[in-house]
Amino acid sequence: MVHALKKVHGLLVPGGLLINVHDRPRPPWIDVKEKGRAIRVGRILDNSDFHLLRRTDAALVQVETSGRYVVEKRIVFEYNTRIDDFDSFDGWLADTWESMYITPEDRARLDAAMANAGEGAEVVIRWRARMSRLRAIKGQ
Repeated sequence: MVHALKKVHGLLVPGGLLINVHDRPRPPWIDVKEKGRAIRVGRILDNSDFHLLRRTDAALVQVETSGRYVVEKRIVFEYNTRIDDFDSFDGWLADTWESMYITPEDRARLDAAMANAGEGAEVVIRWRARMSRLRAIKGQ
């Protein structure tokens, strides 16, 4: 991460702008949403305690304080993934992020909430991300 941001700095014109967006190292919430209400059923956990995302956060702080960039703005925001078929999502999660998982208790709550929900209910994964607006400093 640090190496990539240093390399990007060399590619930017002086005063050039870089927008960095990455997920926060926190377990996302799992909700069942139906008829305008959300039922919180659990979280997606990570065997590595979100180690990679924690390293990314630390690297970004290192770059932001290195003197190569000025942090013009930083925000944390939520974005959602909506899922009709949680089994497919769970399979994708296992294949894509093998360290991430859902506890059997949370899965049972999810299944019960979906079984009791009306037509049109969906599973919503509530992720948090950080966006930084970085301005390259000349000659660094």
